[in-house]
Amino acid sequence: MKRPHPTDVESEDEALEILPGTEEPDWLSEPEPHLKELEVLFMKALELREKGKIEGAQKTFKEILHREPRLAEPRLELACMLLEANQLDEAESEARESLRILDAGGQWTLDIAEHELKAHACLVLGEVLRRRLEEDEAIFGDAETYRKLADEARGLYARAAELNPEDAEASFMKFTMGPPRA
Repeated sequence: MKRPHPTDVESEDEALEILPGTEEPDWLSEPEPHLKELEVLFMKALELREKGKIEGAQKTFKEILHREPRLAEPRLELACMLLEANQLDEAESEARESLRILDAGGQWTLDIAEHELKAHACLVLGEVLRRRLEEDEAIFGDAETYRKLADEARGLYARAAELNPEDAEASFMKFTMGPPRA
């Protein structure tokens, strides 16, 4: 039996019939129509990045996020590119938002396991924060702020290694940075 969309029910009894139970309704298994177009753009952006056309790739990722800001994967790719360009403020912002979306269950693509994607997001944000620790502002600034930043980076590397023990980089960075302060 095909269950109706929640907005199509007229009574409480009908609403109870569509609660999770025996089968998944079509409207849950089908992606939102605009996401199909964005998937094509996402693949185009990845291709541009791989070909070294960084400006075009960034522009395409930003266009995707303009159309659908709830997507973690394009945001994470953009964070990586910004990190590579040493644009740490923007990279941090994109990486944090990507991780927030993933932690809320907002994974879009199913090409990579959830734990691997979250681990990657933790690793990227951890690397942004680690690089911030090398800046004069952090080194010569407030000691407590420096410690907090270092602890957050350590915690992110530890979480990445826990989420994906197979990720050698996460394990290495966890070891290199040491455990977060208690």
